Amino acid sequence: MYKLNYNKIPTEWINGLPIGNGRLAAMYWGSDKKDILSLNHEYLWRGKNRHRTADCVADKLPVLRELLKNHDYFRASLYANTFFAGYGGDTALKEGRIDKYQPAGDIILEFSDASENSTSSLDLERGFLTSKRNEKITGNFFCDSNDGLVMAKWQSETPFSGKLSFSRVADAEAETCVKYSIDNISFDCSFAGGISYKVEVKIKADGTLSILEDGIFIKDAKEIILSANIILFENDNREHNFDFDSLFEKHAKKFKSYMNRMSFEVEAEDIDLPIDERIKKIKQGERDVKLQELYFHYGRYLMISSCVAGKLPPNLQGKWNGEIDPPWKSDYHFDINLQMNEWMIEGANLSEFAEGLTDFLLSFVENGKESAQKLYGCRGIWLPLASDVWGRCTPESFGYAVWVGAAAWLAQSMWQHYIYTGDKKYLEEKAYKFFKEIAIFYEDFLQEDENGIMQIMPSQSPENRFVGACDIITVGICSSSAIDVQLAYDALGYAIKTAEILGVDEDEKTRWETLRNKLPEFKIGSDGRLMEWNEEFQEEQPGHKHLSHLYGLYPSDIFTPEGRKKEYDAAIKSFEYRMSHESGYTGWSRAWISCICARIGDRQGFYKQIEGLLKDFATESLLDIHPDPLKPGIDPDIFQIDGNFGMVSAVMEALCGFFDGKAHFLRGLPEEWKNGHISGMKLPGGHTVSFEWKDGKVTKLEVVIGFSEGLKAIVNGKEVTIEGKEGETKCLQKKELF
Repeated sequence: MYKLNYNKIPTEWINGLPIGNGRLAAMYWGSDKKDILSLNHEYLWRGKNRHRTADCVADKLPVLRELLKNHDYFRASLYANTFFAGYGGDTALKEGRIDKYQPAGDIILEFSDASENSTSSLDLERGFLTSKRNEKITGNFFCDSNDGLVMAKWQSETPFSGKLSFSRVADAEAETCVKYSIDNISFDCSFAGGISYKVEVKIKADGTLSILEDGIFIKDAKEIILSANIILFENDNREHNFDFDSLFEKHAKKFKSYMNRMSFEVEAEDIDLPIDERIKKIKQGERDVKLQELYFHYGRYLMISSCVAGKLPPNLQGKWNGEIDPPWKSDYHFDINLQMNEWMIEGANLSEFAEGLTDFLLSFVENGKESAQKLYGCRGIWLPLASDVWGRCTPESFGYAVWVGAAAWLAQSMWQHYIYTGDKKYLEEKAYKFFKEIAIFYEDFLQEDENGIMQIMPSQSPENRFVGACDIITVGICSSSAIDVQLAYDALGYAIKTAEILGVDEDEKTRWETLRNKLPEFKIGSDGRLMEWNEEFQEEQPGHKHLSHLYGLYPSDIFTPEGRKKEYDAAIKSFEYRMSHESGYTGWSRAWISCICARIGDRQGFYKQIEGLLKDFATESLLDIHPDPLKPGIDPDIFQIDGNFGMVSAVMEALCGFFDGKAHFLRGLPEEWKNGHISGMKLPGGHTVSFEWKDGKVTKLEVVIGFSEGLKAIVNGKEVTIEGKEGETKCLQKKELF
């Protein structure tokens, strides 16, 4: 059973223990006298800017393109951001209009007596949190995965007392009211110019309850049960039920059904210490392979808790946030972070959760078409670099936001969902609509140069700058950056392949093929590195945390040993250069590096990064953090969930990556993981693989055949083909694997 155990109650939100069902979430923390549940609702964003629209600036585009044609990147960067980037970002002119994800408030139970010998534990398999105080008061907490409520129960064999209350941090732009009755707490909040919400907390206790001005005092209880809901919409109403044990039994059954789809274990010594002490030992240089294993399962736990009964994909912090002004507004970043959140879903056998992102993206289509026309004079869809839940496509980040690659990159997740499931209905009714709008945008946006090459103008490499760009603008504007060319290549490919599969739009398909064939080449510099920009510029930050130009290496497979060996080698050389300048100084960046190491078979590089994720970028509760030495004003303990999710992807890539049309078993396996097993991992084609390894070699392989009815694989250096009917199980033993 996978558990996070502690000999204390977490005393800070950042070290708290998260529970959630996707719609609702709660972070457990407190003190020696308090239990606190900080509540969230996935749609609780302030709403002040939910009707924003883009400015009409398309008439400025010819001037910008002329500057780029003349290689005047200094003025192009300044001009582009003046008209096409909005506010926010690094400018102090005006705040950007992306809404902020908000905390709903805190349920607080303050005990009459301070606790001693406290413990807390998070059961990952069942989505269940337990605390124990004074060796007598046990607290149990879960967020009902059957689209239910946040549930809490405190019980003791001897009577205990305490004050129950609800609070929300002071907020100058919110009107709030809390009311207490003998069995209920009601909290109402309205944001100035925005939305309103309500928190309902129902109470059942066997002690004596009395109403105070600031709470409810419960005296001499042996059991207290709470049921908490957050209401934003009509369909948020739920029945409150105090049958805690029955609700938990149903919740645990559902939650386990997702967690138990996979298993993963590495043979190593398990250290019997609380998690915070194990983290300390790692920071002191000790090895803890079993904690790496647990961290993998924790990433799966966080995904299930973020999605199981929700409608939205995880944002920068999943569904957990404790601040009214969170870093980056806890928004959706479309230039790596949201994508990284999704990388693990298909391989980790959680394919249902992919449709949350699909529906989210489709909600942007109408406004995205309007913004494409207003900003760039194009048909099709344009998505911003970052946004919120309101489906608005406006550039809101001066210095960063002049970019057209967001929709193309996010389309990759839709294509992945199809190649893992073979769901043609999904492809036809949802994904193709998105692919087609992106392709239409490129039809209008791409500019043919004097050599017949279709250039992407303007372009950038998120969030990086080259020497020669405007030094007061964070990101350099150029023509046809490496990532933009790679994204256009892939996105046009999704539209082309889908039209072929569905047997539609022959004329459009021909146009898209022509466009793709006329894209700029994938350039290699004089030093043998894959170039990041259209010219061989010098990087201002050679160790930048973004590895955008390496998109074609991972998460895409444009550059592979068999497909494009020359570009593959050049990409690896660029990667090594970036690493030699100490890239990977945030959790999510380290996770991306881990994925690349696994993809290219750098076994010890992969292990070093995985070890570093825990050593440098994990809180006591294993939440991923974002310290940035280049921005010393930022608190080093900023929670960002993409590092947690990215690590799951990296482990799966190390154990069984898929490129060149083949599964590559144990390509990134480090020496420290020489014996182990994994089961329930999904591959393109719909196959499910389970396998064991000894001394770094696969000794047993089981494949449940998917819709493609055939799997090519490299196992122990040997190429094998495994064929059968969909649903049929094929087992390979040692004699077939060596």
